[in-house]
Amino acid sequence: MLALDNNDNVVTADFYLNSPRYSNGYVSIILPNINYHNHNEDILSYTFGNKERLDMARVLETEIQIGDEIAIKPSTKNTFTYNGPYLPITDIVYVTSHLGIIPILQMLNVILPNSSSSSSTSSSNTVKSVSIIWINDNLSHFEVAYDELEKYYYKHSKTLDVCCIYMEDLRSRNSFLKSTDTNKKNDKSSSLKEMEDSIPIFSKGTMAVVSGPLQFVKKMEKYLQFEKGYPDNCMSLLP
Repeated sequence: MLALDNNDNVVTADFYLNSPRYSNGYVSIILPNINYHNHNEDILSYTFGNKERLDMARVLETEIQIGDEIAIKPSTKNTFTYNGPYLPITDIVYVTSHLGIIPILQMLNVILPNSSSSSSTSSSNTVKSVSIIWINDNLSHFEVAYDELEKYYYKHSKTLDVCCIYMEDLRSRNSFLKSTDTNKKNDKSSSLKEMEDSIPIFSKGTMAVVSGPLQFVKKMEKYLQFEKGYPDNCMSLLP
């Protein structure tokens, strides 16, 4: 996405689309609420560590007016890749936070085709099980796509498993480790256990996809590697 700010500076950034993949004549994206004064302190901000995305969000929210032009083109980056040796892929585990749910919804349209899809498409799809673990430290973040995710679940309940987890200390460096603080142990262990139970241990044919704020993706990547045994080449990271 490319635009000009009020000083005629070129601003560019990549965003995942919220509109259907093959929609004609329009696109839509979801921007996070940004506190421009302390966004650098919020490690779970969608724009943390991504100045281009922060600048574009600011321009779209505060400077672009009706009638202004924005240039949009497909990204040349292919972030959704699988380089592992264990084919075919039979199970996909999505672990996401905040707006990371957006690209996952797009993928569900391909992985969980409609009943009206052609038989050739259905037969070529080797995925038998899809799990989504959506972790947030703010309950309002679930409002972004909860209704749409619920529709997917009811339609594909035999294939799709969905788990929404509220984890209050998600911003902590040790949020995926068991607490030694007796005052917080019960609350933390409850959400942590729910997460641990929802994410399967790696097995051949399983692919993990991690999406969301950059720091969440980095932490979850390490967790999947060291706690669940996922090899690097069997994970796709979408910050």
